[in-house]
Amino acid sequence: MQFEIDERSSVIPNIRQGQRERVEHALRQLTLIRERFEGRPMVLRATDSVAWVGGGLSQSIDRTAQVDPVWFVIDDGVRVIASSVEVERIEKELETLDLDWPVTGAAWWDPESGPRVVHEWVGANVISDGGLGIDVTSELVRARLSPCDAELSVYEWFAPLVTKSLEDALDTWCPGESSDYEVAGELQCRLESMGAEGVCVIVGGDDRLRRFRHPLAVGDRPRRRIMGVVVARVGGLHIAVTRFAGETTSQEAEAMQKCRAVDTAVLEAIRPGATWGEVYASLGRAYEDVGRPGEWRKHFQGGPLGYRQREFELSPESTSSPWWNEVVPERVVVSFNPSFDGGIKVEDTILVEAGEHRRLSVASYDTVVTASGMKGRGNQ
Repeated sequence: MQFEIDERSSVIPNIRQGQRERVEHALRQLTLIRERFEGRPMVLRATDSVAWVGGGLSQSIDRTAQVDPVWFVIDDGVRVIASSVEVERIEKELETLDLDWPVTGAAWWDPESGPRVVHEWVGANVISDGGLGIDVTSELVRARLSPCDAELSVYEWFAPLVTKSLEDALDTWCPGESSDYEVAGELQCRLESMGAEGVCVIVGGDDRLRRFRHPLAVGDRPRRRIMGVVVARVGGLHIAVTRFAGETTSQEAEAMQKCRAVDTAVLEAIRPGATWGEVYASLGRAYEDVGRPGEWRKHFQGGPLGYRQREFELSPESTSSPWWNEVVPERVVVSFNPSFDGGIKVEDTILVEAGEHRRLSVASYDTVVTASGMKGRGNQ
C-alpha cells in the first residue's frame, strides 16, 4: 500500500486509503473471537480497541481517557454509540470510509446513557473490553498483535518521521541556554504538525539524567548532555524512540555499548515461534552477562507495540503471566528499552519477522537496516 500525499502538505499523508483495510482486518479478527464465545454480541469502549476497530478513525479528544467517547457494538453488523457531542462528526468520518454504520447518540451528561443503549440493543449477555459482560481484553490484544499490511505501512511511513522529529528537536538545544521545556515543546510542535500525538514525552539532562530513569522536564538548562524520549501515537498506533545529544564520556560510551549488548541479546532471542517468556528470560541473562545483574528491576523493559504504548510488558520473573508461554507471532512490532544507572538507555521501534529484524525508527528511509547491522545516530 502506498500513501498519497495530501495536497495541503508535503509531510502529512492521506491515510484514508489504508483505514478501510484496517477496519476489515479487525472485523475478521473480531468474528473469530465472537465464535469462541458462542457468537455473543461484543461491546468495545476502550480507546485502544476503538482505535483498532475504527482503523484509527479519530484522534483522541482526551488523551488520558481509558473509555472512548465512541463505542462499537458488534452483533449482526456494527452499530456506533457516540457521545452526543460527537455524533455529527463521527457520521461524517464514517461516511468518508464508506462505512454504513448507524450512529446513536448517548447524552454526555448521563453516564448511564451508553450502557442503557447497549442493553436495549443486545441485552446483558455480551463480551467486551472491560466493564460489561465477559472481559475479553487479552483475546483482543492477541488478535491485533501482528499488524496487517496497512498497519505496517503506518509504522513504515511515520516511524522515520517521529525519529527525525525527536532528533531535530534535540538539535535545537543550545547547552546552558535552551531549557528542557523548550526542547520538549519543539518536539511536540513537530509531532503535532504531522498529525501525531506525543503521548509520552520526556526531556532531561545533566544531573537529572544521571539520577532519574524518567528525568521529566522542569525548566532546567542542561549544559553537557540531554536525553529525549517519545512515544508517539499515529492513527491509534504507537512508535517509541529514545535519543541523546551532547557530550559523552568514555565511561558513558562503554556503558552504552553494554546496554546495546542487552538490546541485541533480546532481539536475537525474539523470533516467531519462541515464547515471550524465553525472550524476557534472555533479557535477564543479558544484564548478568554485561555485569549488571538485576538492574532491569529499576525500569520498565518494553515489549510489543500496537494500540497501547506497550500491548503488554513482562519482566524476567513474570513466569505466572498468561503471556509468558504465549508464542511470538510471525510478525510483530516491538520496542525494548534496557537502561542503566547514570543516564544510559536504548530504545527503538523494531519490526520482527521470520527473517531479519528491521529498525523502523530511523530518520531517513534510506538508512533502514537489519537488527544485525544497526548503525547511525541511534543511541549515542
